[in-house]
Amino acid sequence: MTHPDKEHYLEACNQEINQLIKNNTWTLVPKPNQKVLQGRWVFNKKIKPDSSIKYKARWVVKGYMQVYGINYKETFASTAKPDTIRILLYIATYYNWSIEQWDVKQAFPNAPIDTEVYVEQPQGFIDQEKPNWVCKLNKALYGLKQSARQWQLFLTDILVKKLKFCQSVTDTAIYYKEDIILAVHVDDILVFTKNYHLTKILYQSLTSQGLEISNLGEIKHFLGIQIKR
Repeated sequence: MTHPDKEHYLEACNQEINQLIKNNTWTLVPKPNQKVLQGRWVFNKKIKPDSSIKYKARWVVKGYMQVYGINYKETFASTAKPDTIRILLYIATYYNWSIEQWDVKQAFPNAPIDTEVYVEQPQGFIDQEKPNWVCKLNKALYGLKQSARQWQLFLTDILVKKLKFCQSVTDTAIYYKEDIILAVHVDDILVFTKNYHLTKILYQSLTSQGLEISNLGEIKHFLGIQIKR
């Protein structure tokens, strides 16, 4: 990589791999007699609200190589509808509810995979003792056709079955319980609550399930929209 930001992106790559290993995302196995998917690095430079720069690197699967019925089945997953989010923002503002934004780190690699999938080892991080081995996925990776669905099923299982939330019928990315409402958009979660104490309890409950969540505080930016109260 010959790039002025090389060192920053290399550090981001290391952070990505460490997080994937921590999540037990794959197991190295001898190359099987079936298709092994390729992957690639995706780099992104994000400008934060305070004008600082965040460098991101993600190892993603080339999902277009997947074959239906062999290494993927269902693909559908919903995200909170923009109109629903606008209504919730209006209601929360009117009743002066707390609105926080959470970001789930490595959301997809938290979710168990639903089929047998093999992917090549990440470029630049090949095991020197097993260079010809491949990654048998235990968890979903970004780029897989079924990853978003697997993540939503995983999160729903935690919220509905374990934490006793209800899932909206008209917008399945909305979850509610007593005086707290969640709107999920992939790995971003908006938390609307009348009682801020419930937010703290929920945060502790989710992190106790193994999820790493960054609490970004009171909502200021969401889906490219700047929000001021």
